[in-house]
Amino acid sequence: MVRRVRRVRRSAAVVEFPGRSHLLPAQEGWEEVADHALAWALDHS
Repeated sequence: MVRRVRRVRRSAAVVEFPGRSHLLPAQEGWEEVADHALAWALDHS
């Protein structure tokens, strides 16, 4: 789920990955999160 958060002249995209804990690299399916992070980084570089 992606939602926009707006605070004092700044906004951020919050992406939630349901069913995942804070320790993402140790969980099965971490590749989905890594792919999303890489796509975000490439889009914003």
